[in-house]
Amino acid sequence: MTSSRQPIALPSNPHVPGQNARPAEDCFDVATSAVSPGLPPLALAASDAFQGGLEALSRGYHWEAHELLEAVWACLPPASWASSRCRASAAAAGSGSGA
Repeated sequence: MTSSRQPIALPSNPHVPGQNARPAEDCFDVATSAVSPGLPPLALAASDAFQGGLEALSRGYHWEAHELLEAVWACLPPASWASSRCRASAAAAGSGSGA
C-alpha cells in the first residue's frame, strides 16, 4: 500500500533553543489541526502530526518533533498507555534539542 501523505515541511535547519531563531508559531498548523481529542489512537498514529513527528525525529529535528508529537499526545485519553508513550516520545525529542 502506497501512502499519499506528503513529507512534513521542516525548516532548512533544526531549531536549537538559545542558538537560532524559533520557527513561526503556526509552522505546523496544517499537520496539527487535523488531530483532535476523541480520534482513535490508530487514527492519531496515522496522522500527519504523528508521522511528521517521527520523520522530524529521524532527521534530527528534535524541537520540531516535540511540537508535532505534543499535539498528538494532547488528544489522547489521559493516563492511557498511548498517552504515556506519546508523551515520553515528545519529551525525549525535546530533550534531544536542549529544550
